Amino acid sequence: MRGNRGIIIWIIVGVLLIAIIAGFVRSQGPSKNWKPSFSDNSPRPFGSKLLFERLEDFFPVDTIYKLDKGPFDTLAYAHLQDVLLFIVADRYEPEAYKYEELLRFVDEGNEAFVAANYFSTEFLQELDLITSYYALDNKDSMDVEMEKSGERYRFANSHLGNYFSYWDEINGQVLSKRNEKEVLNIRLKYGEGYFTLSTHPLAFTNYYLLRNPEVHYIEEILASLPEKETIFWDNYYKPERPASSGDTPPRSNQSPGLWEYIKQHEALRWAFNILIFGSLAYVFLGGKRRQRLVPIIKPLRNSTLEFTETIGRLYLFERNKKTVGEKHKLVAEKKIRVFLAHIRSRYNIKTNQLDERFEKQLTGKTGMEEKEIRILVRQIKRVQSQADILPNTLVQLSNEIESFYNKNGR
Repeated sequence: MRGNRGIIIWIIVGVLLIAIIAGFVRSQGPSKNWKPSFSDNSPRPFGSKLLFERLEDFFPVDTIYKLDKGPFDTLAYAHLQDVLLFIVADRYEPEAYKYEELLRFVDEGNEAFVAANYFSTEFLQELDLITSYYALDNKDSMDVEMEKSGERYRFANSHLGNYFSYWDEINGQVLSKRNEKEVLNIRLKYGEGYFTLSTHPLAFTNYYLLRNPEVHYIEEILASLPEKETIFWDNYYKPERPASSGDTPPRSNQSPGLWEYIKQHEALRWAFNILIFGSLAYVFLGGKRRQRLVPIIKPLRNSTLEFTETIGRLYLFERNKKTVGEKHKLVAEKKIRVFLAHIRSRYNIKTNQLDERFEKQLTGKTGMEEKEIRILVRQIKRVQSQADILPNTLVQLSNEIESFYNKNGR
């Protein structure tokens, strides 16, 4: 119980610690959301609120329409004249019937400005364009050169997605480029109107409109567009488009809850996840280890001494029952068994019959004189044939066996 209570206390302390850290970070002011939105009412760094508000500064028009349901619904059933359409998005990949209406819209003499990281393959094929991706390198930034003025502006590598690697040089006019083969902004004649296309939509966001000299890059691109009576601003091809036109976009200054705030910050998310998974691992693994009972195993009793004493007493008891001659015979037989076992293991000679053949084999393998071997074998046979022996017979047998060991080794 004490161990579980300690775990619960540590979990509570960890949660309170994260809450305190999150509250402290929140008190330092709202953090920037760097996720691109390209929205006309987003104050994020990569929102387009400033561009939308400054359209009247760039183009002297009285009316700017927001297209919340997509350009197709507006362009499909009307023959508009003298209109400039703005589309700034991460992806411009409409269905075929939708971009066909855009092509008709431009063909009738209107202007379309489309800035996106990705264009649909069908749309690029229709305009005879090919895009390619930048190869990653170790540079943090790259220079972009304006074709008309020759001015150069520096942008972060991560803000440049791809570029036009092929275009119609007859009907196309390069506005900005990295080099002669990598074009970022291009103006194309299509029918009676023009397309101005950019693979660098982040350049037209709040972040760069507030930076000097990058703001002049934007001004020079927009200066290439003609003045029109009406401007259409697209709100449809946005990464965070509302589910319906009647949806109210969330307020940018709305204070998120604690859990939402933790999710917005990677460091806090990691801390919270480590705390939760670490606590669960400790409960399931550490808790089991504490609760498991370790059985007490008594050490094995050493009974070798008692066994030796019992055998010794039994041997003395049996020995006392025998005569002196029988005891000498018993010792002699043990010596003979050990000797014959030695002959079998070392010289690989059978010892079941101690005959003349055995004597010759042993003589040949040991190199001793045949007479010495014969005397030893006869001594063994004489001991084996008697029920009891005299002490001097036992001594003589022992001397013969020891002499053999001394000459040949054990």
